[in-house]
Amino acid sequence: MNRKKTIKKTTKKNIRKIITCVLCVAILSCNAMQTRAANRSDIDLNLLKMVFDSKYYYDSNADLQTAIGKDDAGLFAHFVTSGMEEGRSGNGTWDLRSYIQNNEDLMQVYGEKYNAYLIHYLQTGKTEGRSGLKAIDSSKDIIGSYSSIYDVTQQRAINVNLATQRINGMVIAPGGSFSFNQAVLPRTFEYGYVVGPSYAGGREVVSIGGGICQVSSTLYVAMIRSTLPSTERHLHSAPVDYVPLGLDATIAGNSKDLKFKNIFSKPLMILATTENGVLTISLKLIG
Repeated sequence: MNRKKTIKKTTKKNIRKIITCVLCVAILSCNAMQTRAANRSDIDLNLLKMVFDSKYYYDSNADLQTAIGKDDAGLFAHFVTSGMEEGRSGNGTWDLRSYIQNNEDLMQVYGEKYNAYLIHYLQTGKTEGRSGLKAIDSSKDIIGSYSSIYDVTQQRAINVNLATQRINGMVIAPGGSFSFNQAVLPRTFEYGYVVGPSYAGGREVVSIGGGICQVSSTLYVAMIRSTLPSTERHLHSAPVDYVPLGLDATIAGNSKDLKFKNIFSKPLMILATTENGVLTISLKLIG
């Protein structure tokens, strides 16, 4: 009898614990949902409508023409919940890429958080007089570009030039993927690379291929300016001086790579050149 009472009492305690755990999970889930909702409501939807035109959004995004159609409410909902984060522009007047390219200081703050640039413009940037006007450019197919400087007298310049040549002219089909590691080939003497300075564990060392990270980092900044998100990217273990702080992309063996997927409806070409110590990488839509 006493044993039955003990078992019964223990069972009740276990049930109470289970109920308590379930309630805790429910409360935490509710709080998380409220937090996400709060984040989404950081900006008034009426402000977002000021930089949104459903016809422009429909005409500019072929994938949505089939998925959503000419549904104004559906297109706006997509822009709010997904489009901003994906770097899609809501109208032909305010252009996300132009805002990033006109305000380089914001890249160090927001990086690839493309929705944050739009929120910044509506909440602060517009008042500050920052420009979001679409640039009129004869080379309109070039969606983003960046240049960095290197010392041509240093041995690492050989690696910079070699890696640049190997990615130059590469074309990534819509939906296709790019791997910097694969593009520049293994860093060995057989492939033409030489010893140069690099970072390991936060300190400077020398390794075969040292210097190629300047090419990957320059490409990464060009990607941000093109609103092209990375699928893999890693910071160096110490700051570098050839791109803005926090916008570098290190390459290490096969363990650390810079990758992206072509999210655009056209093929994407990488244009990479070196001239008199200036490395320039541009991304161009073709076809």
